[in-house]
Amino acid sequence: MAFPDLRQVEDAEGLFEALGVAYERRVLAVYRLHVLRRFGLEREAIDRDGGLGDEERLLRYREALDRAHATYARESAPEERLFRVFEGAPLVSFPSRKDG
Repeated sequence: MAFPDLRQVEDAEGLFEALGVAYERRVLAVYRLHVLRRFGLEREAIDRDGGLGDEERLLRYREALDRAHATYARESAPEERLFRVFEGAPLVSFPSRKDG
């Protein structure tokens, strides 16, 4: 498989298709941004390794995307907080409203 031009990808589904990685639509429907963020973090690390050829880079991209998807396909996925706004944040609770 030739190395895909990921700049042409328009959405998460397109990224999975371009890299040839299977995905569940229900996972992307709920965790799209989390999956993409986790993949992006791994991709940055992969890209810093300047000694990789296209085949090895493509393999690592596929593995990273598959891992990112698998993280949120698990039942415990809501516990995986990636965005800074959520890190260490308690679950939201609203005070009870007293009428009268």
